[in-house]
Amino acid sequence: MKAYADLHIHSCFSMASSPRMLPGPILAGCRTKGISIIGTGDILHPEWRGMWEETPVPDGMTIVPTTEVEGSDRVHHLILLPDYDAAAELATWFSPYSRDILRNGRPRVSLSGAAIVREVHDLGGLAGPAHAFTPWTSLYAAHNSVASCYGEEPIDFLELG
Repeated sequence: MKAYADLHIHSCFSMASSPRMLPGPILAGCRTKGISIIGTGDILHPEWRGMWEETPVPDGMTIVPTTEVEGSDRVHHLILLPDYDAAAELATWFSPYSRDILRNGRPRVSLSGAAIVREVHDLGGLAGPAHAFTPWTSLYAAHNSVASCYGEEPIDFLELG
């Protein structure tokens, strides 16, 4: 089976994103472009999560709850979660470590990469560095190796972006 996917998008709640980044238009764009698997992006944001929970999933489409967070060393981490309940639980767990989790689609959390990925794994999700080779807010901008960022906690992927 061949499928086209985009698992790293952002919502209208992320800085520098269009106010038109809403579930309906996103799904319409997916149909036009032949994308059958789409990440929600920004699923830790409570209002955004509510929008997706209320949006019917079109036949032939798969919706994956996803988000990106910035850790304590400015590394961005892409997170894929099994369901909306896990997203709500992760948001609650991150809350004491984030001043902007309720208002920013891409929140900053004052946790190490290892702590972030460990919690995601505990919830049955997958995680890894986002856009690993960009010259800022990336794994290789802040670290010389995967182990330097994540320690013994294994990552599930490395997004090149």
